[in-house]
Amino acid sequence: MKWKVQLVKEIVIKKNEQLTLHLKADDSFTELHIYIEENAHLIQTLLFTGQQKYTFIQKIYLQGRGATAKVQGAVIAGESEQYTISTEQIHTAPDTQSEVHFYGIIGKDASCSYNGLITLKEGSLRAVADQQNKVLLLHETAKAFSVPSIQALHDDVSCGHGAAISYLDKEHLFFLMGRGISEKQAEKILIKGFLPSFASDI
Repeated sequence: MKWKVQLVKEIVIKKNEQLTLHLKADDSFTELHIYIEENAHLIQTLLFTGQQKYTFIQKIYLQGRGATAKVQGAVIAGESEQYTISTEQIHTAPDTQSEVHFYGIIGKDASCSYNGLITLKEGSLRAVADQQNKVLLLHETAKAFSVPSIQALHDDVSCGHGAAISYLDKEHLFFLMGRGISEKQAEKILIKGFLPSFASDI
């Protein structure tokens, strides 16, 4: 029997530093913790595709005044692929900002489950946090589940979160096909327009 060990990777972004991080599905670790210190900044992209069954957990700790994090992620689930993604934005210091936007393209018999949590501790005064999950289903057997949530221990914050799951817009599809574009190519155009730029060429 082959055992798969779940490894946790930790990254610390020191005071006044900035880290730009681009990650793809990688079996070397399935959980990532990022600690952001005073006036430090994270810019990150996450891209998950080509995995039969994949789970990823990320926790971002904004633990210094003025720490910021901006994350864009995408799951492109081919036929029968299964993804489970969890993210948490943990604010513990004042004047911190975080943004996590996750997109999904889900194919035939594929599925994606996204759990997003914003946690605002007592010391996170004037924190600003946003979390969005948008998913496009390409087939009637495609499945997506989204659970965004916020846990705030005080009210001196500005937070937003949301989720949207939909199928390809048939009106847009027919419009493109009416311009002489094939159905397959029209789907590609709509998918490319839906995904963030870093993932749109997949």
